[in-house]
Amino acid sequence: MPLFAKEESFEAYLNSLSNYTYFIQGNGPNYSLKVGRITMDIKDLVKNIQAAVPALVAHLLESGSLENESVRRVALKTAASPSLPVLSFITERERNLLADAIQEAESL
Repeated sequence: MPLFAKEESFEAYLNSLSNYTYFIQGNGPNYSLKVGRITMDIKDLVKNIQAAVPALVAHLLESGSLENESVRRVALKTAASPSLPVLSFITERERNLLADAIQEAESL
């Protein structure tokens, strides 16, 4: 059963989402995406995260606000918790530097 079946109409369901999801585009490297409230059911929060994060990244890439390589990390965070990484990306250059550093450390 779709979530909006509980509402009077699909339009009412879409309007209710504005209470749970919003996006604040920052000037720097950090962006905030609110995906729910602490009172929400865990399953609903997970659904919001699964829908909102890919849509946000796609929107930023399509709008030209970011290059693909610029999306370096996606993390979940509450007001009182540390960030929990969901996605981390390092460039090919960084991988090579890391491999070189590991190789150098092993040869010591």
